[in-house]
Amino acid sequence: MNKSREDHRPEVLVLDSQPRIRGTLEGILSDIIVIHIAETPEQALDILRNNSIAVVVTDQRWLSAGRDMLADVSEVSPATRVILTGFSDPDEVLRAVDRGHIYAYLAKPWEPLELRLTITQAATHYELVQELNLEKMHFQELMDNIPDVIYFKDRLGRFTRVNKAKAALIGVTDPTELIGKGDWQFFSHEEASRIKAEDEFVLNRGEAVTDQLHSFTPPDGRPRWFSTSKVPLSDEMGGGLVGLSRDITLRKNAEERLQEVVSELVEAEKDKREFCAQVVLAVTEGALHLVEPDQIPEIGAIDLDLSLEIEASYQAIRERLRELGSQIQFSDEQTEDLILAAGEAVTNAIKHAQNGRCQICVTEQEVVVRVSDQGEGIHPDALPETLFQAGFSTKVSLGLGYTLLLKLVDEMWLATGPEGTVLQLVKRKPSAEDEEAALLAILERF
Repeated sequence: MNKSREDHRPEVLVLDSQPRIRGTLEGILSDIIVIHIAETPEQALDILRNNSIAVVVTDQRWLSAGRDMLADVSEVSPATRVILTGFSDPDEVLRAVDRGHIYAYLAKPWEPLELRLTITQAATHYELVQELNLEKMHFQELMDNIPDVIYFKDRLGRFTRVNKAKAALIGVTDPTELIGKGDWQFFSHEEASRIKAEDEFVLNRGEAVTDQLHSFTPPDGRPRWFSTSKVPLSDEMGGGLVGLSRDITLRKNAEERLQEVVSELVEAEKDKREFCAQVVLAVTEGALHLVEPDQIPEIGAIDLDLSLEIEASYQAIRERLRELGSQIQFSDEQTEDLILAAGEAVTNAIKHAQNGRCQICVTEQEVVVRVSDQGEGIHPDALPETLFQAGFSTKVSLGLGYTLLLKLVDEMWLATGPEGTVLQLVKRKPSAEDEEAALLAILERF
């Protein structure tokens, strides 16, 4: 009988030379199974080779002296085997069942309901066995081909199953050679002790360990890095544990090399900034200091401390600087220069950064304005243009640039980076010598 693709009934092969028996079986079972009929062993084997037979039903006479039909069946098909027997001796029946690895037997004459139930259960058994075998095949395929090391151990730390990668790591060709052996037979005492301590933690606490990084040298002499995870097995699974170790040597080497490169870049950047700072200091005749935040001089008693997140701060800063200019006896021009420089710094912090702050300190001889923010700072590649090109600005602002700011104040300290920028402006009260030098410079023009 041919089975259509839409027909999901199990296929059953009936081997019996008596037409009456075959007809009776077909009448009882045809609504729940697809029946294939064979009159001879040769026909039966041919059907088994060309169809997905779930159950083979045959008479016990094919198990008697002479040809053992079910032994031939087992060579070509995993079908579940059921016999119809006329034996009256129970011991003889059991011997036949054991010899043929038979799932069930039915004594003649059989009851139709019992026959239907037995065949249905035999077909279900076949499907379960096939699913189990498929899972075993998948697992074995995984064990044979995955590059990660997989192993099972009993409670004493002896291997009960390992994959090819584990065997290769230890230097063994056949994984079965490791069964019953332990790590202490292949690794150094130090490494075997580490593994044992880790195994005992998993077994005694019943807790998994995951992604444990360690380096060691296996028997092949090549140092490796591994990431290892271990999980305890339940008593139903026989106890012990299963472990998986992944070779991360390439990743670890890449990380170490990356760290070396980063360190080299950091050092190169540091050297670049130090060189730039020296050049800036020389070009500005000691007026502009490019430094780290902790190198900026501390200011004295704070006269004004305002958050630039407050809208009124900008105007308050201008007004206070004007008052301080008068207090310290700056000229009107000197006061306006200080207000303009501080306004540029504050404007940049407000527009292009966040968490800006302005602090003002005053002494008898100078006014110090410190503006800080948590913006993106000035990229090192932009420092030359930012510091030396008149009117250059990395952001949209008043466009004064640091070169022009230096013409408005006497000294500047600048610390800038990804964490933010600190700009400290110093405006000093001209000394008598400074005023005399300025007057002489004017007279030289005439």
